Amino acid sequence: MLEKNGIPTHFVRELSERETLVKKVSIVPLEVIVRNIAAGSFSKRYGVAEGLVFDEPVLEFSYKNDALGDPLLNTSHALALKLATPAEIETIKGYALKIDRILQRFWAECGVTLADFKLEFGRTSDGRIILADEISPDTCRLWDSATGEKLDKERHIREECGVFGVFSRATSDVASLAYYGLFALQHRGQESAGIAVNDDGVFTAYCDEGLVNEVFPKERIKQLGTGNIVVGHVRYATTGSDRKRNAQPIIINHHKGRMALAHNGNLTNSYELRNRLEQSGSIFHTTTDSEVIAYIIVQERLRTPSIEEAVYAAMGRIEGAYSLVISSPTKLIAARDPHGFRPLCMGETADGKTVFASESCALDAVGARFVRDIRPGEIVTVSYDGVKCDTRRCGTAGRHLCVFEFVYFARPDSVIDGAAVSSARQRAGAFLAAEHPVEADVVIGVPDSGLDAALGYARASGIPYGIGFTKN
Repeated sequence: MLEKNGIPTHFVRELSERETLVKKVSIVPLEVIVRNIAAGSFSKRYGVAEGLVFDEPVLEFSYKNDALGDPLLNTSHALALKLATPAEIETIKGYALKIDRILQRFWAECGVTLADFKLEFGRTSDGRIILADEISPDTCRLWDSATGEKLDKERHIREECGVFGVFSRATSDVASLAYYGLFALQHRGQESAGIAVNDDGVFTAYCDEGLVNEVFPKERIKQLGTGNIVVGHVRYATTGSDRKRNAQPIIINHHKGRMALAHNGNLTNSYELRNRLEQSGSIFHTTTDSEVIAYIIVQERLRTPSIEEAVYAAMGRIEGAYSLVISSPTKLIAARDPHGFRPLCMGETADGKTVFASESCALDAVGARFVRDIRPGEIVTVSYDGVKCDTRRCGTAGRHLCVFEFVYFARPDSVIDGAAVSSARQRAGAFLAAEHPVEADVVIGVPDSGLDAALGYARASGIPYGIGFTKN
């Protein structure tokens, strides 16, 4: 697309899904940032509200130097440091602005706004300046044109949340159980926390920005009162100013009762579903996929005999990754997408409470024994009538647990789909040692998720394991 529009690039051809042949260049040590809308570091640096649309694109340069932290500089600095000639800088500016126009048109046709992006350029052997960078969501800040929802990597790579739920036959302090469960899942979400207590159909909920212990001091837990069902959620940090609005659980009122929903994952058809819902009169209060799921379930609940049947019908309409914990006035439901992208497990306390959690470490935190993982596609409903499992959607899609659960997201003492996270990371390190042996004096892991992998590498390679990084 760029070459056809007169932008010379280093691309030659794709060799495979993972390999690309490119022209050899000498990288110009100037990173170019093109900004169409104020966001991120620009808003913080200049005190400008995020979302301000510039009359003309803003070009920024940073000096590509890791030791200095890639500082911003102007063209005078670049010339003084002999990073580029005056002619090269003008060529880079011209290409950057032209690429911006091309990309803005492209993304606009997809219903997406290009807020800003980064580029790097290189010199060929004959001295020509060409684009020497990959343009992808990793280098672009993208927003949904209709909703303003963040679509760039800062949103999606951090969209790992934690969900938790308890069903108790007797009225009890289920809010405290949710507190300890969410505290154990804090690594999955540090932006906001929320708890919804259901006391025989009367819902009391509180959500706010912050860590679990900040949002829920003892007084707040007492205010939530007692109940027989609780749903909790922790959300990972994302960009944007709508953090409190996006906190969960989401509470929905409808003429068949109330519903509290906590969700971990991302839908791939959220945009289409949201548009249809809005056209039919739905009013959204957040920018999350979770609210889309909640509205879809409510729609289905109005024409099905039970909440579990509504969840089953909704799963036929939503696509992507989701692990859900849902409270109706009388039932607690856990559901996992047919691919099993996100983890979800079930436990039981000594006094018979049923517990659902994103990871088994949360079961340990509340004294519950691990019963089993929720199967991909399964719906588990807990009520005073007992536990009922719906497996009609199980086996309808291939299993694809997100590998980053084992690499990064999950706590090392958790067990996911029958595999201990700590052992899996050590095995990954051993495989890495076999596939990529090196001569080294010491193997060092980056805390926390890299420690087990480093230990596995050290054991398999015979290279001593050492500590080189510590958290302050």
